[in-house]
Amino acid sequence: MERLHIELVDAQVVINQHVKDQKNLEEKIAIIEDENKMLQSLLSKKEAISKSDQSPSRVIKEFKKFVAFKMIIQDQI
Repeated sequence: MERLHIELVDAQVVINQHVKDQKNLEEKIAIIEDENKMLQSLLSKKEAISKSDQSPSRVIKEFKKFVAFKMIIQDQI
């Protein structure tokens, strides 16, 4: 009977350690999920900025600047 009690106590210690480990892992997962949400939000903002920078009007403006610069250089030569 004493052997069974010792095994029961040992099993309880193992279970308690597993519960503690599981709680730690759940906390780490929550932190990683929060970081993921933050990074996804940041990525979305960066993509929106990138798309707005590549809008047709901006591309046309940049092209006009390039053509004007090229014409000035050719006039100087």
